[in-house]
Amino acid sequence: MPRDKSTKALTDLQSARMARILNAAQNLLGEIGVERMTMRDLAVASGVSAATLYNRFGTKDGVVTSAVLDHYERAVRSVLDRAAGNETPAQQIAHGISVIVKDCLRRPAFGRALMSAYFKIGNEREMPTGLYQALMQSWLPQLQQLADQNALRDWVSVPMLAEELCDRMFGVVMKWAQGGISNRIFVARAQMSVLLPLAGAAHGAQATEVAQLVAAASASIKRNDRKR
Repeated sequence: MPRDKSTKALTDLQSARMARILNAAQNLLGEIGVERMTMRDLAVASGVSAATLYNRFGTKDGVVTSAVLDHYERAVRSVLDRAAGNETPAQQIAHGISVIVKDCLRRPAFGRALMSAYFKIGNEREMPTGLYQALMQSWLPQLQQLADQNALRDWVSVPMLAEELCDRMFGVVMKWAQGGISNRIFVARAQMSVLLPLAGAAHGAQATEVAQLVAAASASIKRNDRKR
C-alpha cells in the first residue's frame, strides 16, 4: 500500500511539472516567438534543468509540439467535445472555426508565433504536422457523419475534403497573423472561407444549412465593412 501511494505521489509530481513546463513554453512562444525561445529560457521559466527538458522532449521542436498540442486540446478540442451532442455536423464545424479564431484573438501573440512556426520552411516539421493532424481529427467525424447520412455528393472524398478545410483554416489564420484580416471580421471571414468547399460538397438539406452559414458570415463581413 505505501508503495502505491508513493507511486501516485510521484505521478502527480510529474504531471504538475509537465503542466508547468508546457504552460511556460506557451507563454514564451507568445512573448518572444519560436525563433528566439531557447531551451535555457524554458528551463529558467519552468524551474527545471535544461537536461530535464532534453531528456523529456529531445529537441526544442519536441517541446514546442507538445506545448502547441496541449494548448489545442485544452482550448479548442475540449470545447468542441462538450458541444458535439447539441449541434449538427455543419454547426460543429462552424463552431470549431469560431473557437479557433476566438482563441487567437484571446492570445494574439501566441497565435501569430504559432503561424510563424507552422509555415516556416525547414526540417523541423513535427509541430506543423501534429497540429494539422489534430485539426483533421477534430473535423473528420463530422464530415464522415455527413457522408453516412448521404449528405455529401458522390464524388466527395472525406479525407480530401477535411484536408481542404484544414488548409483554408490555416491560410486564413496566417493572413490574420500578417495583418491582412482585421479582428472585427476574423470569425466571419474564417467561417466563410472554410465552409465554402463544404457548401459545394454537400447536397440536400445539409447543403442548404451550410449555405445559410456562409451567407450569415458574408453578411457579417459586409456589415462591418460599412462601419469602417
